[in-house]
Amino acid sequence: MAHVRDHREEGITKLAIHSEGRTPLLFEFDQKKPLAAIIRDVCERWSVRDPDRYAFTHLDSNMYITEKNRHGIKDGHMLKLATSPELEAQAVSDSLCSTDREDLRKSLEHLSQLSKDSTFASEFIRLAGIEQLIGMVEKAADVTPLLGHALTAFQELMEHSIVSWDTLTQPFVNKLLSYINDRDLQEQTLVAKSLNVLESVTLNSTNLYKVVADGVKIDNLVRHISSHHQDTQENAIGLINSVLLKAPPKKAKMLTSGSTAKSIREALRLSVLGRSSTVRKEMKHELYVFQVLVINQLQQRAVMKFDTENKEDMQSLQLLPRTCFPDVDSGSSAQPVKQSHWKRLGFASEKPWTDFNETPPGVLALDTMVYFAKQHGEMCAKWVSENLSRGEYQCPFARASISLTKMLCEILKVGEPPSETSQDYMPVFYACDNAFMDIFCVCINLMTKTWREMRATAKDLDRVMTIVRRQITGAMSDSPSTLEQFRTVCYGLTYQKITDIIDSEKKIIEDSTSRAPPVVRLREQIRPQIVELVEQQRQSYLVEGTHFPTYSATAKRLKGVFWYCRLSPNKKVLHYGEADENSRPSIEALQSKIPIAEVKQLVFGKDCPHMKRTKGLIGGAATPYDVAFSLIIDEERHLNFVAPDERTYSIWTDGLRVLLGHQMQDRLAQEEIDTLLNMEMKLHLLDVENAPIPDREPPIPPDPPNFNFAYNYE
Repeated sequence: MAHVRDHREEGITKLAIHSEGRTPLLFEFDQKKPLAAIIRDVCERWSVRDPDRYAFTHLDSNMYITEKNRHGIKDGHMLKLATSPELEAQAVSDSLCSTDREDLRKSLEHLSQLSKDSTFASEFIRLAGIEQLIGMVEKAADVTPLLGHALTAFQELMEHSIVSWDTLTQPFVNKLLSYINDRDLQEQTLVAKSLNVLESVTLNSTNLYKVVADGVKIDNLVRHISSHHQDTQENAIGLINSVLLKAPPKKAKMLTSGSTAKSIREALRLSVLGRSSTVRKEMKHELYVFQVLVINQLQQRAVMKFDTENKEDMQSLQLLPRTCFPDVDSGSSAQPVKQSHWKRLGFASEKPWTDFNETPPGVLALDTMVYFAKQHGEMCAKWVSENLSRGEYQCPFARASISLTKMLCEILKVGEPPSETSQDYMPVFYACDNAFMDIFCVCINLMTKTWREMRATAKDLDRVMTIVRRQITGAMSDSPSTLEQFRTVCYGLTYQKITDIIDSEKKIIEDSTSRAPPVVRLREQIRPQIVELVEQQRQSYLVEGTHFPTYSATAKRLKGVFWYCRLSPNKKVLHYGEADENSRPSIEALQSKIPIAEVKQLVFGKDCPHMKRTKGLIGGAATPYDVAFSLIIDEERHLNFVAPDERTYSIWTDGLRVLLGHQMQDRLAQEEIDTLLNMEMKLHLLDVENAPIPDREPPIPPDPPNFNFAYNYE
């Protein structure tokens, strides 16, 4: 049989090629053949002259196909025979010299589309196209929509990183600054594009950053955020973020604190978050970046240890006992605070300032405590006094505050640079003048509430913090838009609810893990060992023996009279006989015996001979069918039992089943098997906890080509 070769094995791709005014061509594209030769073949079939003037593009995207990217072509793709990028770039460059505004508009729109392709962009930039666009903006005498199109094309060209942003001119940047600072400018597309280009200049140009940072007016950017044009809003906050990212610490602090930061947050809250229930992905990212940059200003304090030479921090520390304890003179800062006051505040050290040496949170923890004391003085004093009244169950204010501040630094990722893709902003951040501190004030009250619910002591601090972390992150995941909503959600997540959630998560993980094929197979391998262990326990119980109550022929229980039955150590003979309730007779003292080999049957309940004889009535009580069983030797001989309780009945019946070669059937045995099996599985899976378990085991690698290797023990 002849071997049929797949065209894919030969590097042949089957596709269609289009050309304006011509019938589409079904073509076998040979990946091994030079692209220029393929273009010549196509031109010959269509009788097109000068093949060097043409190139292939993708029909849907108009992206040029080159030797570098040609292998991305797949079966079924549609290509287009188009003007070569060199000629197209020259034609577009020439068209930009037109004095007709409509022609110029069409040329700029066409350029904006073509500039997305790196091949065309390289050719256009080679023809000084960037300089041509810059000159168009710099020389513009009036504001027209053409400038917006020019900046769109400019931005697309610069995105290819062929030209450095440092090569831009200051007059060009100043022109863009004039557009965004002009309060009378109505051309929103031009404003949005100017903001976008200035953001890129700020991020990518070392030389021109200061020009942008000094030339941009924050009140104008706030005005743009308040506009109804979404692109303008996004690019305005994007420019603020880019200035913040590159700003020296002093300027960054100015932009992220006080009235400046408040005006930015208010504009974002009212004009972005307040106008629509849906926020675009790009804006979500910008909101997230601004939030991170503001919160990161706390990093300096979070990594700073307490300095006793710092008078301002020393005064802040002294403020705490003066706020919380009425007996401390709040009017005299010179009066020393008693050592007992620091201890009552919950500091771990006799020198309270040393508690702030761990970084993070450093002196940021002091700042949060002082903020709570200043903004909520009565609440702070009440917090401390109520906890002091709980004796051993009191929550130490200082240690709790330091731990909480550290946790908030971790949750809010203080000091970490913003992600390039995250959209995880917190609406509550934009509803607070000092989000970190205000969130702390809510959470310190949440913490004492949870502390009471857990009946915790000082040694339980870490355990309480674990629950509080779940409460805070759970509340934040609901994206509350106000501090009051955040407080309500936090308080709704009680200790009991959090433990229920944790238990549910564990159960889901365990259930998911237990269903994994490798775990199922492991469980099947271990189960026989566990069953054998339980069987051995049942037989050992029979070897120990049990007292059984004695009944008369009239079905009346004989008070104080018992008989004893036990299995021989070799598990072949049952020995039984009368015995005192408090004695444990030896095998030799038991006169009667039954070899297990002679037992024909084990029967239960109503099938037992003594239950048939007494009709289930023993001692006038309800029928003890549930605890009665008999060993049948023959028609005349049988050994009858009535177990003193259900547990004894369960163990003896399953023990006898095992001796007779049957499987255990009682519910108690199955429960014990499952419990032991689950414990054994958890021990086996400890090393792979929180690790994904594959559905199948990894393949065994093939043997090496030879075994000519050895280990040098020296």
